[in-house]
Amino acid sequence: MKTENIRAYTAGYIDGDGCIYLGKTLQKPKMITVYEYSIQVVSVKKPILNHFKNIWGGFVRTKPSKPRHRDAFAWTIKGRIAAYFVQDIQFFIVEKQKQCAMFIYFSSLVH
Repeated sequence: MKTENIRAYTAGYIDGDGCIYLGKTLQKPKMITVYEYSIQVVSVKKPILNHFKNIWGGFVRTKPSKPRHRDAFAWTIKGRIAAYFVQDIQFFIVEKQKQCAMFIYFSSLVH
């Protein structure tokens, strides 16, 4: 069960360290246009990202390391699951409210 607190906490992470991605790519060799949408959060706190993954889905991966930097991790959630996720936390988003609305609208157009 997703409580209001965890939704607000996750929305705060999205507002601060999140990336809301909408795009299209050309899939080779068939040269088919593919529309993509996803949410990504990068952090050095892997347990937090694993917690998000356990609640919302998606996956956590290790980012390439940089000299004199702590190891960074990325939690990514894609496609229809990402659209449901954004709809669930949209009320708590502050800085990226317009991006969330565009994300939800875009996801409703892609099949």
